[in-house]
Amino acid sequence: MLSGTKTRVDHAFAARDAGAWQRYSAGPGAKGERYYGWAWIGLDGEWLLARRSISAPSKVACYRCWAPRPVGLPELVRVAGARWRMRVMACP
Repeated sequence: MLSGTKTRVDHAFAARDAGAWQRYSAGPGAKGERYYGWAWIGLDGEWLLARRSISAPSKVACYRCWAPRPVGLPELVRVAGARWRMRVMACP
């Protein structure tokens, strides 16, 4: 994807070749590791990240990512796969 070119994100990832998709775990789930196919596209200081189902590749979720420093795909996957955590605090 060229800088400054407008493209729908789903079309941009659909145009990626099979080698662009890498299998990583998004972390542990109730039934074990949550594996997906992941691909990314670098933008000016940001990334587009896509996660697709292994069993149903047409199911794709997209993320717009930013970090204060360059990061690799495994780190983006780790953060995208993080689940919300609750902090329990004592009430006064």
